[in-house]
Amino acid sequence: ANKIKMIYGAELYVVEDEFTAVFHPNEQKLSDATYCVIDFESTGLSTRYDKIIEFGAVKVKNGIILDRIDILVNPGEKLDKDIVKITGITDAMLRNQPTIDKAIDQIMEFIGDSVIVSHNLEFDYGLLRTALYETRGVELVNPGIDTLSLSRYLNPEFLAHRLGNLCRRNDVYYD
Repeated sequence: ANKIKMIYGAELYVVEDEFTAVFHPNEQKLSDATYCVIDFESTGLSTRYDKIIEFGAVKVKNGIILDRIDILVNPGEKLDKDIVKITGITDAMLRNQPTIDKAIDQIMEFIGDSVIVSHNLEFDYGLLRTALYETRGVELVNPGIDTLSLSRYLNPEFLAHRLGNLCRRNDVYYD
């Protein structure tokens, strides 16, 4: 049988061997790119089985905001009370909204060929990839940048990397 030996005074952590902050990298220069900073709310935490209920994004190029979007999406099912509490989105708010089958075209038109940026890109990209494939049979190929992974890599001394925590940090200065 496997035996575990206690090493007193040691703290051991399991970390990923690979730093993954970029999805589908390409040769495009970041200084020339248009970025679409996205956030999704969903019916749960699964990118495969849960459904999108809100899409919000800001499109940016050269540090200038080009456009914004915020749309609600009817998931076709009743929301769990915990999701309502977390998101502030109710069944009544979604009742007359388009389903993802109709909303996906508006979402993808907004994103276009932009670099997708998200805090926890694995989740947001996964939700979008699943919705796009299930509704249109198309793979999502946009490059993406994960600001959560970047924060963990660049700021290993931070205890928390939630977006709110990072925004409240007062020791970050810009020239």
